[in-house]
Amino acid sequence: MAVTNQIQQFVATASKVRDFVKDHGGHTVITRVLIANNGIAAVKEIRSVRQWAYATFGDERAIEFVVMATPEDLKVNAEYIRMADQYVERTGAHAVWAGWGHASENPTLPESLRDSKSKIVFIDKISSTIVAQHADVPTMPWSGDGITDTFVNELNHLEVPEQRGLEQAKRIGFPVMIKASEGGGGKGIRMVSKEADFVSAFYQCQAELAGESRHLEVQVLADQYGNAISLFGRDCSVQRRHQKIIEEAPVTIAKSDTFEQMEKAAVRLAKLVGYVSAGTFYFLELNPRLQVEHPTTEMVSGVNLPAAQLLVSMGIPLHRVRDIRLLYGLDPQGSSSIDYDFSSTRANEVQRKPQPKGHVIAPSSGMMQSLNFRSSTNVWGYFSVSANGGLHEFADSQFGHIFAYGASREQARQAMVVALKEISIRGDFRTTVEYLVRLLEMSDFSGNRFTTAERLLAEFKTGDGPRAGTEQGAFAHDGVRYRFIANRTGPTGWILYINGCNVAVVLVLLDGKSHTCYTREEVGATRLLVDPTQLRSPSPGKLVRFLVESGDHVSAGEAYAEIEVMKMYMPLTASEDGIVQFVLGILTLDDPSRVKHAKPFEGQLATYGPPQAYGSKTHQRLPTLLQKIAALLEKPELPFLEIGEVLSALSSRLPAKLTSTLQEEISKAQQFNSGFPAKEMLAIPVMQVLEDYKEGLVVHERTVFLGLLQRYIDAESVFSSAINEEEGFFALRDMHRDEPAKIIDAMISHAGVGTKNKIILAMLDVIRPVSTQTGSLDPAYEEVLKKLTGLHAKVLLQCQVPSLEERKRQMEHILRSAVTETIYGGGEEFRTPSYDAIKDLIVTNYYVFDVLQSFLYHANPWVRLAALEVYVRRAYHMYSLDLKRIMSVSDLNFAVDKDADPQKYLRQGAMASFDTEANSRAESPALGMRSQSRFAPMSALTGTESPASKGAATPTGRGTSRFGHVINIAMQVPQDDPFDDDTWSSRLQSFTAAHSSALRDAGIRRLTYVLQRSGQHPGTFTFRENIDFGEDKTIRHIEPGLAYQLELPRLANFDIRPCFNDNRTAAYLPCRFFVRVLVRPGRLRTAVQTVDYLISETDRLLSDILDALEILSFEPAYRGFLERHGKRLFRLRVTAAEIRFLVQTGSEDDMPTPFRFCIFNKSGFVPKLENYIEVRDGNGEWVFQSLDVPAGSYNGKLVSTPHQPKEWLQPRRYKAHVMGTTYVYDFPDLFRQAVSVQWARTAKLAKQAGASVPGTPLSLLDAQELVWDEASQTLVESDRDAGRNTCGMVAWVCTMYTPESPQGRRVVVIANDITFKIGSFGVEEDEFFYRATQYARTHGLPRVYLSANSGARIGLAEEVRELFRPAWRDAQDPAQGFEYLYLTEEDRDKLESMEAGKVRSVITEPVTTADGEVRHRLRTIVGATDGLGVENLRGSGLIAGATSRAYEDIFTVTLVTCRSVGIGAYLVRLGQRSVQNEGQPIILTGAPALNKVLGRDVYSSNLQLGGTQIMYKNGVSHLTADNDFAGICKIVRWLAFVPTARDAPLLPIGYEPPSGPSDPRLFLAGADTEQGWLSGFFDRGSFVETLGGWARTVVTGRARLGGIPMGIVAVEGRTVENVIPADPANPASEEQVLQEAGTVWYPNSAYKTAQAIFDFNKGEQLPLMIFANWRGFSGGQRDMFNEVLKYGAYIVDALAQYRQPVFVYIIPNGELRGGAWVVVDPTINQEMMEMYADEQCRAGVLEPEGIVEIKFRKPQMLACMERLDQKVRELRQALASPDLAPEQKAELKKALDEREKALLPVYTQLAVQFADLHDRAGRMVAKGVVRKELQWKHARTFFYFRLKRRLAEEYLLRDMAKTSPGMDREEQKAILQAWFEQSNSEAYDDDRAVAAWYENRQDLVAQLMRAWKSQVEAANVAANVAGATDDALLAALQQLSPERRKQLLTKLSQ
Repeated sequence: MAVTNQIQQFVATASKVRDFVKDHGGHTVITRVLIANNGIAAVKEIRSVRQWAYATFGDERAIEFVVMATPEDLKVNAEYIRMADQYVERTGAHAVWAGWGHASENPTLPESLRDSKSKIVFIDKISSTIVAQHADVPTMPWSGDGITDTFVNELNHLEVPEQRGLEQAKRIGFPVMIKASEGGGGKGIRMVSKEADFVSAFYQCQAELAGESRHLEVQVLADQYGNAISLFGRDCSVQRRHQKIIEEAPVTIAKSDTFEQMEKAAVRLAKLVGYVSAGTFYFLELNPRLQVEHPTTEMVSGVNLPAAQLLVSMGIPLHRVRDIRLLYGLDPQGSSSIDYDFSSTRANEVQRKPQPKGHVIAPSSGMMQSLNFRSSTNVWGYFSVSANGGLHEFADSQFGHIFAYGASREQARQAMVVALKEISIRGDFRTTVEYLVRLLEMSDFSGNRFTTAERLLAEFKTGDGPRAGTEQGAFAHDGVRYRFIANRTGPTGWILYINGCNVAVVLVLLDGKSHTCYTREEVGATRLLVDPTQLRSPSPGKLVRFLVESGDHVSAGEAYAEIEVMKMYMPLTASEDGIVQFVLGILTLDDPSRVKHAKPFEGQLATYGPPQAYGSKTHQRLPTLLQKIAALLEKPELPFLEIGEVLSALSSRLPAKLTSTLQEEISKAQQFNSGFPAKEMLAIPVMQVLEDYKEGLVVHERTVFLGLLQRYIDAESVFSSAINEEEGFFALRDMHRDEPAKIIDAMISHAGVGTKNKIILAMLDVIRPVSTQTGSLDPAYEEVLKKLTGLHAKVLLQCQVPSLEERKRQMEHILRSAVTETIYGGGEEFRTPSYDAIKDLIVTNYYVFDVLQSFLYHANPWVRLAALEVYVRRAYHMYSLDLKRIMSVSDLNFAVDKDADPQKYLRQGAMASFDTEANSRAESPALGMRSQSRFAPMSALTGTESPASKGAATPTGRGTSRFGHVINIAMQVPQDDPFDDDTWSSRLQSFTAAHSSALRDAGIRRLTYVLQRSGQHPGTFTFRENIDFGEDKTIRHIEPGLAYQLELPRLANFDIRPCFNDNRTAAYLPCRFFVRVLVRPGRLRTAVQTVDYLISETDRLLSDILDALEILSFEPAYRGFLERHGKRLFRLRVTAAEIRFLVQTGSEDDMPTPFRFCIFNKSGFVPKLENYIEVRDGNGEWVFQSLDVPAGSYNGKLVSTPHQPKEWLQPRRYKAHVMGTTYVYDFPDLFRQAVSVQWARTAKLAKQAGASVPGTPLSLLDAQELVWDEASQTLVESDRDAGRNTCGMVAWVCTMYTPESPQGRRVVVIANDITFKIGSFGVEEDEFFYRATQYARTHGLPRVYLSANSGARIGLAEEVRELFRPAWRDAQDPAQGFEYLYLTEEDRDKLESMEAGKVRSVITEPVTTADGEVRHRLRTIVGATDGLGVENLRGSGLIAGATSRAYEDIFTVTLVTCRSVGIGAYLVRLGQRSVQNEGQPIILTGAPALNKVLGRDVYSSNLQLGGTQIMYKNGVSHLTADNDFAGICKIVRWLAFVPTARDAPLLPIGYEPPSGPSDPRLFLAGADTEQGWLSGFFDRGSFVETLGGWARTVVTGRARLGGIPMGIVAVEGRTVENVIPADPANPASEEQVLQEAGTVWYPNSAYKTAQAIFDFNKGEQLPLMIFANWRGFSGGQRDMFNEVLKYGAYIVDALAQYRQPVFVYIIPNGELRGGAWVVVDPTINQEMMEMYADEQCRAGVLEPEGIVEIKFRKPQMLACMERLDQKVRELRQALASPDLAPEQKAELKKALDEREKALLPVYTQLAVQFADLHDRAGRMVAKGVVRKELQWKHARTFFYFRLKRRLAEEYLLRDMAKTSPGMDREEQKAILQAWFEQSNSEAYDDDRAVAAWYENRQDLVAQLMRAWKSQVEAANVAANVAGATDDALLAALQQLSPERRKQLLTKLSQ
């Protein structure tokens, strides 16, 4: 610290600091300190002194700090500049603080201060060592050892004699170390190993210290009175490049008595040289400054060293410093002296010998992005950079210090390790954090076994860990260069892409430790220096000098230049022998072969297995090893490890007593093996881990698994409920709008849903949520498993089915109990199976055959018999059975029981089981069976005669009941037999054929083999007599007793084969899927109705069916049956579903009644439901009887009627469905259904209004297809069959019988056929589209376009592609390329024959080759057919123009039912009005094509480019719909507001709803409130908003007023958000959320207003209602740039062109100001526009407050105040008196000011009210700017009659204008007024009366119009005749018929 001259008397300004210095015995007041340093040194000085100042004065700014800032420091926003009070380049100061490094090592600083007024003693470092030797301080051998001479120079400085370095080096011996006296921080130190290098190294001043030692320091503090003390020491031996890496205090490596002698020697030295302030004594020097690591001493001593420096500089003695007194155990506020040497007895009694408190470890550690460090009780730190700061090239390399405190060295080390692991530093520079952590964790460091040599550091090398994100890079390995792209797939997963192949890698733990990785950009990326010829610096720095000349020879390892890096000089050495060339920066090698070039890797990576990560501890292995997770969770050490990890992170932040208490509890539990003491430790505040284990390991294990399952559900539920992944993403974004990290994590997680599903299934196998004892589901898992099964993910669960082994144990127990009986005293005896015991197995709704098969071959024959009975009774549960055991199967006589009653038993059969095929002839227990068919439909389905219930049928031959018996044979397949269906079928076929005669003799109708396959379901093969005992493959692997219930004979029209899913449901391939299941009631354990159970079980099984279809067809699905399953059935293309119930209505002996419910749905949106019962007809056949009216399609048909093959349109329909749209010929049905919905809606509204409900007509829609007739060259209406179109465009004229037009209205519908050449636009399609559009325009009909296309068609000339040849440059080597393409003579002739008068396919020129061959070189390929290229583009222009003109002429609307690409997208926009289906994009170019252009996968789908989230929000799409039917419904409802034809009159439907509130949407449509329904301005339920997603400050739509449709523009009064999405193609773009205030026009809302007005006018021809409430336009810079002015002008353009009545109504409490008035003023279109104002509205140029600011300012207010307030007037008059004394005048002035001040707020309100009165509706009417003032409650009635009148008048006025185009509009109105007044006495301004006259006197009006037209025509003819010539008149008369001429002459003669 440098201070000014010592001042003996206090002349400083009075202050707290001055008083403090005076009271504490000081002599100099320092309040302004210049810091001659930067970076962390400046930060530490400011923090320490301010801490002392606040503790001393209560004001941390008592000492002012001035810092010197360089441009570099300002640029990087250095932290010390922010903390300082001032930064300057030159300034005055009381003191200068140099800190460490930089200026403190510059000898010119103390010299300059010494020469100034300051007289500061600085001591030289080398000289200090000689002085130390003079003071008997022990030193190590050096060049000046033995020298003790010193002398005092003329400046009173202590000096030593000069020394000669080289001589002393020779004396000492090499190697030696050269150290500069002004060096420090690693600067100015070199090791020299030989004499030849001494001179160079001397100039370099940098070397290595010989030998190994420890760097120990002593911190001394001395005042100006000769007192000096030691503040213990520091161990700084861990160094790198002579920079201290880790410092410790106090010293523990040296013996205490030895280090005490070092401290005393340091104090003697300081006293000898008269040192003042804080300094450091160490092995070569005494530093007259603070060291960078001084905070370690502060922590163990409690002394604030920077503050102590300041106090010493003020002249305050040490014994008056508070920290020093506390260190010696004295009163901190006392003033007694201190015996620092403890030389007296009293000192030992009253003073405390200083001892270090604990142990401290301190490591010294582009722009900074983030810095996250949290100080605690035992760890703290400070940094010279903040989160927005950085480091520059001249800055100190140390920008942060962290200090850890502990009771012992080991505790301090552990605290430091934890602190360093938690710190997070992100910036454009590297740090040593990981380096330090590894150092601190090394055993040599923890064991205190290291020296200053860098041997410790050499034991490891640090490297960069992997970085997150998407990275491009390259590396060389073994001479091969690899270029790669790395994509992050998860928190720890990566995929590396190299040469088109990839490999997955994962990082979980590195050496048992996790690492946080960040991405950063680096200029030029990372380079690996592999070329020794390049002269490059290993790090950026300043080139200081060259050590050799350019062209000199250098050897490997020899230095050729020096650079300065971070205040250190570093040599640049040659890597090989050679000649340096500095100009080129190269090294010419003596041996060029030393250069090795890495070859690019061009191969493919080897196939790697899945990435694996390994860890050693249980809690580290837990997340990665799922298959061992259960075992790991059960390990008792798990909670101890987890709590240990938590405590290690918290130990430095918890009180020592708390930490020891926790450790005691843990140690005690581990010692006695008593389990984890969670409950005992809950009282201790470490809750997280303890809460997890408080209920034990079992509960914790379950909690972990539940958490994992719930995380899966949370991640996938969003996507499960979305229509597609794109919609799921946007839903996710809305959920976490402010948490982008969660969105990214969820998307990455969802990308691996397939893998996650496998993990979930594996997890369920591990946790086994079903009890092995009871078979019931664990209640803890029930809820989460229900949620899991509700997802769409392909995780198929049967939660309540126990494992196979458990079911085997259960079944064996049941079977044994059924055949054993316990006899008291006699043990167990076997018996025939008890039915009651096996009943559960027979009726259970679980599948049993997979388990039962193994018991058919049980060693115990009685158990085998029981198994056979269970099999038979379960397979034939639809029969009445009488079973008995048959002891022999040596022949088939058992099959015919001669004793059986033929009237009772209709069929008989037997079943036996054999261990192997070879044993099938052996004796084996068998089971005989007699059955009576209870269910008549069975016989009909099996193809046999249906016997009467009271007698057996007489055998009549093959296929009749003579062959009515069955045999089932069960056999076990050997383990070594590879089971193959076809092989076994052939074996069994041969075996059966060999016994066919015996089988027929016994009347065997069917023989079934059941084969048990190990680990598989049983195989079933059935052979029937009616096919010569051939196999019935249709029921292979299905028990025949169950097969008939599946109605498989109805599949006779198909070639079928079964496919089984995991639930054993049979599906059939290939072209169509038939999926069938059986529902068994089973035994219900709960009190549930059987019918409820059957419905629930059917629901579950239907879900299984749909799951099966998902697996087979890989299509997405939706749940719900009609309501629950309807959508999913359609998405899976299920066109028919049947549910058959057997209802037992009487006793058990009565025959059940079969009911069948059928659902048919070909198009997917128009389901047809049919209901049947099955009855016998007159012939005894089972037939369907319909329960519907009219009867269903199955009515009267046989129950066994086969399913019909699919119709020929079904493949096209399926193709359209796959693309996400409806087949084009199904759209008329959708329109028909939509009209039906409209009628239902109308009926509902009528019922709510209490009106009569209209009847729905029988015919809702007639559709006639428009077909081009070549003969007449016109479009004609046709009933052509569906699918007969020859081009990809179809059109209809649909007559819709809607509620608005029950007589019918015609609409032209045009649609793409997406199944015809993917819906592309070719020449034929363009021409047809154009003609259909012209048809709609010609007839004035609305045109609906159903868009589903792929843009303009592209193609190639296929006839040429098969013929062309290339002219190779080298025929032997095609790789050389070709010159041109050509046709041979033969091929050209062939092509010409194919053309046959058509357009030439090619244009060629002849070329003769050298060998004489004539080739026809292809110049142009035209193609024989149209539609290959540019002709399609011309057609696109044709239909684009037609659509644009149609919008101007008729109503046009588009439904985007599938993708709309290119010209399709333009047609959508040109038609203006559009409804876009969710999931169907409007795009110009597809995402894959754009990705190719961009060179990377930016867009994942087309929806990102043109989905509803883009097109609806930017106004291209007016409405959105979930599907085609919803879109058609919205179009049909939209048509309700459109005239039936162009220029048709609009008539009301005639009812007057009540008025409503004025909230933007509520006053339009009405609302349900607590008081009931409050009607809006328009008819209830009629308001339909459009363009709702775009520019939401304006509301547009359509509604009806008394039945009359109107266009609406209203104003949103609330603030809304305008979201601008980020562009995935631009990584720098971000989503923007803009706030837009209500009642203000922005660019987007102004454009929306104009667009809506254009839409209402063009085609729709709707009258317009504008509810005005605008304060003006937003005129900020951004909005002006975004063209708000232009879009505001668009509103004027739209209104100026409007051809229907327009009403502008300023709503109650609304306002219309400034420019907003201008753009809706009625003078824009005086013929059509009228403006009205509510009595509660306001309007004007500015708001009243703004007017007051300009026209009623404070002077005018004061004048008004003087006029109105008596007291003010009196005070002003009194002040005006000239006789007032100054005191009186001042008093009056004060009273006047107070009065004016008190009244001014009131008069401000008065002025605002006065200005507001100018904005009222009354003034608007008086000035004629509005037509009338209205009351809101009467406004609806007024506008209803006004609208009716205007519409009727406009219709007549337009008719009159056609008759007399030159007549003025006012003249026309005068004529109408005259007509009205001729027949009416009411006033003509009464809208109600005039409207009633037009409506009720239509005949009179028509008569008057005809008469007027006759007059006009007569006048026109007369005017023409008067000017015509005689010849012209004669020619005109000759054109008349004779009769007409005669009549005319007769009239002329009269």
